[in-house]
Amino acid sequence: MTPFWIILGFFLSLFVLSYLVGDNPLFRITTYLFVGVTAGYTAVMVIYQIILPKMILPILSGSAGEWLWLIIPWLLSIMLLMRLFPKVSRIGNIPLGFMVGIASAITIGGALLGTISTQLLSIVNLFDNSILQKGGFYAFLEGTYILFGTISTLLYFQFFKPKDSLGKVSNTNKILNFIRFTGKLFISITLGAIFAGVYMAAVFTMIERVEFINEVFWSFF
Repeated sequence: MTPFWIILGFFLSLFVLSYLVGDNPLFRITTYLFVGVTAGYTAVMVIYQIILPKMILPILSGSAGEWLWLIIPWLLSIMLLMRLFPKVSRIGNIPLGFMVGIASAITIGGALLGTISTQLLSIVNLFDNSILQKGGFYAFLEGTYILFGTISTLLYFQFFKPKDSLGKVSNTNKILNFIRFTGKLFISITLGAIFAGVYMAAVFTMIERVEFINEVFWSFF
């Protein structure tokens, strides 16, 4: 690393850490710089990995069939740019709706296939005969614990109260409340662990920056 970039990183680290004494112009300048660099990097990646190879170069060197396929993305892109003009901004809602729909489908599909189904299969595998015979009572206890934690967490997100034939709240509501309370405990522990992980990552990052500042500072003497 050249001395210029070392000195630049030194001062930028100081500017970021200056937020510890309060909001100030140096911290804001550094924040704007980081946001601008990130936006510029994203724009360059989109241009050189999507727009040029997939939308421009096929027009210049592609066949007639490729041109026909490009009509749809070009049309949607032009419609999306219409959102910059208030009078015709509604036209941009069509490609925006496609984008939101596709993103939602990918997110839901990923959650179902990558998270929920995987967790269900892992719970089922905990009760496999080979695992139970190998682990004995402790394997069965672990599987029961994970199964109860999963069910109680899912039941926490239901908010209806079961009623009997007379329209009164059923006695099972007390059992359900206990299970939901247990699910709330599981959620609280999980969120606490996530927060602790994020906090520790931030602390380690700050320690690394402080060590970097210390090394650069003493290198001048």
